[in-house]
Amino acid sequence: MLELGSVNTVKSYIEYLENSFLFFTLNRYDPSIKKQLAAQKKVYCIDTGFVDTMAFRFSENQGRILENSVFLELKRRDGELYYYTTADGGEVDFLVRQGNRIREMIQVAWHVDDTETREREIHNLLVAMNELNFDSAVLLTHETSDTIRVGHKRILIQPVYQWLLER
Repeated sequence: MLELGSVNTVKSYIEYLENSFLFFTLNRYDPSIKKQLAAQKKVYCIDTGFVDTMAFRFSENQGRILENSVFLELKRRDGELYYYTTADGGEVDFLVRQGNRIREMIQVAWHVDDTETREREIHNLLVAMNELNFDSAVLLTHETSDTIRVGHKRILIQPVYQWLLER
């Protein structure tokens, strides 16, 4: 789209933007550092208004802006952040690691009112929780509150404003 040429040119530009603290990249969580570095990275912007103005889109992107805001708060808290891809291809937006253990597992969705979105987000969290042997997770939304228990696993669905105020 920008006709930048090679993949290396794009990587260089992203590195320049990272070095100037305009953008941040997030590695995929994997115990293997080599696999982490080889995997695709997610990109977040320091200014959500910039993302909203410059993004190429056909519809509102409230979920992506909410996810970006959660990333910025987690980054501010100085945690070691990753995203996670499950064996079945699902994705969990954030894993917060402290030392050698995972401290938090967080998924972000603008709303989980429709059945399809709710089931997808909960499924991805449950699969990741099973794969990583983790018992609790948080699903942050625009305004929904709920608690879901499946066996000994617990998913807290919480509005992002409440999560921000509790911390």
